[in-house]
Amino acid sequence: MSSGTAKGIHQMISLRNSGISAGYITCFVEAGYHFGSRSLVKLRNNGVEPESAAALKRAGYDFSADDLVHLHNNGIDTQYAIAIIVPGRANLSADEIIRLRNRGLDAQTVRHLRE
Repeated sequence: MSSGTAKGIHQMISLRNSGISAGYITCFVEAGYHFGSRSLVKLRNNGVEPESAAALKRAGYDFSADDLVHLHNNGIDTQYAIAIIVPGRANLSADEIIRLRNRGLDAQTVRHLRE
């Protein structure tokens, strides 16, 4: 058995042991994400739903797996992140979104300040 085959088998076992289904992976891939097995395990173990990540991608964000976990663990929902998008302006980073939300700024206020 080659080392590449062994690595692939180890990754499949890791994904299965973390409760990651083919459907979970497919949702991320169809949204345009290309995460490795470690990132997928991290996303799953932290409760990140692929549908939420897909909605963020469709809205124009291109977050890393770490960003998605950070947003999720800080209580940033998809609706908030999408509501603060201002056409013609660059999207905010995950850290910027978290800072604004943690300071109590609602989406309407953030959007108004960015316009």
